[in-house]
Amino acid sequence: SQWQNERAFAQDAYNTAYSQDYTDYTNRLNMAQQAGGMNAQNLFQMAQQQPAPAAAPAPAAAPAPEAAPAANGWTCACGQVNTGKFCANCGEKKPEPKPAEGAWKCEACGAENTGKFCMECGAKKPEPKADDTWTCACGAVNKGKFCPECGAKKPEAPRTYVCSGCGWVPADPTNPPKFCPECGNKFDEKDVK
Repeated sequence: SQWQNERAFAQDAYNTAYSQDYTDYTNRLNMAQQAGGMNAQNLFQMAQQQPAPAAAPAPAAAPAPEAAPAANGWTCACGQVNTGKFCANCGEKKPEPKPAEGAWKCEACGAENTGKFCMECGAKKPEPKADDTWTCACGAVNKGKFCPECGAKKPEAPRTYVCSGCGWVPADPTNPPKFCPECGNKFDEKDVK
């Protein structure tokens, strides 16, 4: 049958390849020995004959290292090494990681980034506003609503007024008269620009 013929052909091919591989291996081994190669027994005897290396002197006792946090752990202020969100010893909450210097939060997706573009959505880093900084009475230059040095609140920008009735602008827009001289409109909150 055809199946038996194919099987016999495959067996003959295997035997031929196996015997050829064995013959190649034996020939290479014989060539290596004739060229001055070593055998495993000689290597073992050489290792037995070599003197044992002298024991190295014991190093001085090093001070015990402090407990290092686990790979994803953290060390509490009380000294306890933890892996959860709270300290197992005192119950203190795990401190939030400090953002890298120059880090910014993407306005589009909320991801924390350090480069010029968002790593998640590709949005460009927002440009800093020109009037974003202010100098506190203590002398610190700030960006937020409060001074981190003394806690003082950022002073509000002076209010400028324009008449909502006719569009008249006072000579001093921060200090308008009680009434508009053009239309008689009273200046109030709706006239602030």
